[in-house]
Amino acid sequence: MRGFYVLTCIMLLATSCELGNDDIQVVTTGVEDTFQVNLLEDLENNPRSFAFDFKSLERQACENYAIKHELQRQASGQFILTIQELAPPSGGCEGEEAVAEEMIKIGVLPLGIHEVEINLRDAITNKGVLEVTEEGYEIILDSHAGLKFPYWKLLRIPEQSFWGYVGFYDRPNDSEDRHLPTKFIEKLGNFADKVEPAPGYYGHFVSDSLNQMTLVREVELIEHEPFLFTHFDNIDEIRAETERYKNNANNPNFFVKIFTSDGDVFFSDREVKSGKN
Repeated sequence: MRGFYVLTCIMLLATSCELGNDDIQVVTTGVEDTFQVNLLEDLENNPRSFAFDFKSLERQACENYAIKHELQRQASGQFILTIQELAPPSGGCEGEEAVAEEMIKIGVLPLGIHEVEINLRDAITNKGVLEVTEEGYEIILDSHAGLKFPYWKLLRIPEQSFWGYVGFYDRPNDSEDRHLPTKFIEKLGNFADKVEPAPGYYGHFVSDSLNQMTLVREVELIEHEPFLFTHFDNIDEIRAETERYKNNANNPNFFVKIFTSDGDVFFSDREVKSGKN
């Protein structure tokens, strides 16, 4: 119930700042961050839609805690998102302590500037705008009390693209070919075009000014190399080639995972140990 108490404390802190009226108080300082909020594209929809990934900053009692919320959206694209509570599972806890996480799908938004609110219960309101362009999404808030945004702008993942990582579960020994990951990425160049993404945050990875990719989620491999390619409607061929390469390598320590811009995921072998990447 720790997350519930954190939200309650935020509500009490906010209402203590009220000026004697019934309006929701905008609080800009003195509120501890409760959630990390990431901007995302929901790649499984066509056309793609916009979403927030909410994570509690504190661990909850178990893995299946829920982030209860209410979304009020207008056809024009304006919306109000209210986070109501961190809720314990009705069927009982499962697993160990973990952060609560919820992907909140806002939907397909037209190009333009949309007024938004992201609120914590009925105590805190954070107003601002979300700008939707061909390039991506950018959120600008007057305040973000209780919310931590690592990135304020989301760039769109290129159409007909795939990305992922290749590497070793454990540090390769002297008998293993340490160049397998590099050779695999070079092999992909026979089936697709390598992409050097513009600097920025893409939801699943970040590209810096030197076009170096960093995956957003932690990769549970001792050594890995990320990659990004665009394909020619031949993703099935790429998948088959990945399997052939893995089989020819004949190394259970070697691993490849690929994500596509259509929301698909496939592995060259067993899943990464946590099953969360």
